[in-house]
Amino acid sequence: MSWLFRRTVAGAVLAVAAIAAVPALAAGGKWTAVSKTAMSITGDITVSGGAIRFENGASIGLKPVSGTPRLFAVEPAGNPELLNGNYLCSPAEGPKYVALAELGTTLTLLAFDGPKEPALAENPLEQDDICAMFTYAR
Repeated sequence: MSWLFRRTVAGAVLAVAAIAAVPALAAGGKWTAVSKTAMSITGDITVSGGAIRFENGASIGLKPVSGTPRLFAVEPAGNPELLNGNYLCSPAEGPKYVALAELGTTLTLLAFDGPKEPALAENPLEQDDICAMFTYAR
């Protein structure tokens, strides 16, 4: 197992742990894409008032999920085309839920395409219905 893979998994575990640990969404504002997936798919994002706006101007609406801090239903349902013809999950199916975890100056966005509300796992490698993970910084 390479050091880069171990470092990436360790960072992801911390990010998902932060999702479960921090009750309030304080991730508002502009975030710069830092992971390869974020740079090539979403670009920089702006989180504000119930929506995420992507670098190309597309956006998704967010509705807080009651009783699950940092988890949001994508409402209205949508699957906007993002940078380079990419999508958060796939062209055929958009995300049903997203989770946002802010840890210091880092924000992790997890996208879920399963039909049921996800139960957030501590380790994203064990997470059901996750279709993508993106990392941003301030």
